Amino acid sequence: MSAGRAFRLLRSPGRRWTLSRGLAGYPSEPLTHPIDVDTPPRDAGSADRLAQSLSTGGKETRITRLENGLRVASQEAFGQYCTIGVFVDAGSRYEVEHTSGVSHFLQKLAFQSTEKFPSREALLHELDQYGGVFDCQRSRDVFMYTLSAFSFALPQAMEVLSDCVWRPRITQEELEMERQSINFELETVKNGPSSDVWTTDLIHQAAYRDNTLGLPSLCPEENIPVIQRDELMGYLAGHYLPTRMVLAGVNVDHDRFVGLAREWFGRTEPVWGGGGPRGPWTTLYHSIPEDQ
Repeated sequence: MSAGRAFRLLRSPGRRWTLSRGLAGYPSEPLTHPIDVDTPPRDAGSADRLAQSLSTGGKETRITRLENGLRVASQEAFGQYCTIGVFVDAGSRYEVEHTSGVSHFLQKLAFQSTEKFPSREALLHELDQYGGVFDCQRSRDVFMYTLSAFSFALPQAMEVLSDCVWRPRITQEELEMERQSINFELETVKNGPSSDVWTTDLIHQAAYRDNTLGLPSLCPEENIPVIQRDELMGYLAGHYLPTRMVLAGVNVDHDRFVGLAREWFGRTEPVWGGGGPRGPWTTLYHSIPEDQ
């Protein structure tokens, strides 16, 4: 997961992972007619600079890598709100050694009770105090946990995000509730007039067979009653590692953001253990190309 990709996901309108563009506003001049344009002299580096500007929204991206391997990236912006997110190299393509459907369950169980917040209601009450909203989405190879709140509440938002990513409780009651939710979702998908998700799963299965990208993004019906808490924790322990994560923030001061990242993602031990080495951090880049 590159920082550039993390920011594209973080800034996506409605946090949708696919964008569609219409042709409204495009000139209707026939292609058979020549078009008169004045072409300026070509700058050899202009394309690279344009690509970098587009990938970051024209903002400078600063990145710091903590000693445990976590990459912390930020962009400054204007406004009363800040948005922070954790992007994890995880998803259905990494379920080769796990029961298929684990990722589906983990998405449903995101932002539930944690070690600090004993219930989802307690978590919502905490977020309501500073206008916080959260979201969890996933693709076949990325999990995205995001949280937006008033900028002055960045420390509280970081604590909540850390607790939700590092220390979920995943109680039996929550697990059983999400079993019902996934069952209902599968019924809706199968009985609906059309389903892009179902079609995409079939296309990937035909292309990659039962391996990596060919694994279904939706939990197979026969696995819904099979998946248990130990299976979920095993997946988290194997894939939710600092070296597989990017912590990104928009409208945050970078140095302050790094300090909070060190506190909540560098020192806090995940509930499954193995949070990685602790220690000082070093700034790697102040302005980076998209894919570094």
